[in-house]
Amino acid sequence: MSTLETIKEQIESNAILLYMKGTPRFPQCGFSSRSSEALMSCNERFAFVNILENPDIRAELPYPRSSSSSGAPLAKPHGLRGLRFT
Repeated sequence: MSTLETIKEQIESNAILLYMKGTPRFPQCGFSSRSSEALMSCNERFAFVNILENPDIRAELPYPRSSSSSGAPLAKPHGLRGLRFT
């Protein structure tokens, strides 16, 4: 299965799916932390993919650029049934 097929299957199989840096218990960036905390505080069930451990998936996801001087790519760790929020 190709990486894009894997991503498509993940999105179709989960009502709420976070592509995040780290895990909900050990997030590795502020946005991933806030996203998972918001879902957990609502008692929402969600799936997640740690893009730091899945570089093939990370490479296929579109990334916005940081507004900081570094211009480093940021993870876009959120989607809902195939929709991505910007």
